[in-house]
Amino acid sequence: MTTKRKWLLTTLGVLGLLSVGILMTGGWILIEGAVQATSGRDFCTTCHSMEPFALAYDQDVHGGRNPRPT
Repeated sequence: MTTKRKWLLTTLGVLGLLSVGILMTGGWILIEGAVQATSGRDFCTTCHSMEPFALAYDQDVHGGRNPRPT
């Protein structure tokens, strides 16, 4: 194998690894953002059938009516 070919294969390998790393990081950021955007009470109660559950949660000790301070 010639020196030029080795250099080309090494360069392509490094660029491939960098591309995979960038794609993985970008995917992780997008998924994390989607989870954060859809995990709150405001998003979950956009469906009218979930409103009774949200009201019950608000009146529960886990939803803010806990007499003991945390």
